[in-house]
Amino acid sequence: SDCVHLAEEANWPPFTLESGGMASKGFSWELAQLVFTRMGRCAEVELLPMQRLLLSARQGTRDGITLISLNPERASFLAYTSPPVMTRRAFVYQRQDSAPIAMNSWDDLRGLNVAIVRGRNYPQAFQQAREQGTFRVMEVVAASQMFELLLRGRIDALLSLDMEAAEFLAQPLYQGKIVPSAKPYLESDYYLAISRQSPLVQSLPEINQAITELQFNGQLPALLQRYGL
Repeated sequence: SDCVHLAEEANWPPFTLESGGMASKGFSWELAQLVFTRMGRCAEVELLPMQRLLLSARQGTRDGITLISLNPERASFLAYTSPPVMTRRAFVYQRQDSAPIAMNSWDDLRGLNVAIVRGRNYPQAFQQAREQGTFRVMEVVAASQMFELLLRGRIDALLSLDMEAAEFLAQPLYQGKIVPSAKPYLESDYYLAISRQSPLVQSLPEINQAITELQFNGQLPALLQRYGL
């Protein structure tokens, strides 16, 4: 069909707000509609766990991923848009009642139990510090698990994007109890990316053009703003 089949990480607010199946709302779904309607195509977004998501793009069983950060390993099977769709900051989050983490370096997490989401992109320096045993890492399947573990004191810290954390910190359960490090550990760009196995990769210049136009005509900034991004 003329429909573009994209995938996205499930349960990744505000990008996706559903736990599986076909997305019907959320930033990623709306982004796909904006971009591909402009090109005269329909677009659907399937919600998958992170590792299945990457596998589907690697094998070309999906045309691409609505929103993802860049790393060399992913770039081997994904073609990224230029320009990026947005830039985000990521922080280390901790309980409000624990000693503040500055995040001048990964050494600031020495001896702590830290949670991350399996399959996500983390900086090389983080991986090195992890391998050196600077801190202990617990891998979970979804961000919601990290925030629960932190609230219950099962871990000391977690790594999260600011707008993902904002979704949790706005809930009464978490309000005022969890805080970010003084500095972000990362500022990163997020892109729409097309599987190199998909015929859609031929349309990348057109997709880039659509994103550029949506930035200039104010529709993309308005969408970002509506989701607090």
